[in-house]
Amino acid sequence: MESCGHIAYDQFKAKSVKEHLLFKRLKLFFPQIKEKSYITDIAKCRSANLHKSRQICLKTHFLKELEILLEYNSEFKIILQGTGVESYFTHYLRPFSNPENDDIISKNGNRLLFRRRYFILKEYIIPTVILPHASVQNSYLWNEIEEKEMQTKIKAKLIEFNFN
Repeated sequence: MESCGHIAYDQFKAKSVKEHLLFKRLKLFFPQIKEKSYITDIAKCRSANLHKSRQICLKTHFLKELEILLEYNSEFKIILQGTGVESYFTHYLRPFSNPENDDIISKNGNRLLFRRRYFILKEYIIPTVILPHASVQNSYLWNEIEEKEMQTKIKAKLIEFNFN
């Protein structure tokens, strides 16, 4: 299998260097994210047209990779970073419950902070959550997520979804 364009990893072991932002943010809800996760990218190959290459690689590489992982561990769960990534999987995602009452939207009412879905792939039904991408550009969303009340709300939804 080709190597990914980029994979999130904590390349810094020294305590003096900040932890990778992805792990810092996901640890709010998944304290052992580094020890219990497999992190990959849907972009297994790249071209001048990133959107088209992602669509092709999603079918030729990512879904096969996911099938292999599910054969190894059928209790596998997925965390998608952002609605942009989610859009590549619209044919595979099914609502957990009534989306109008289930999604958590930002205070200004126009950005997703949290969503639960089932990812359907062959005979597998995979619990999936969507959070904003952990990049610096989304810090304003993560600032809202980091508020104690919002963390409590999201944690309750994760427990209800058996996503812990």
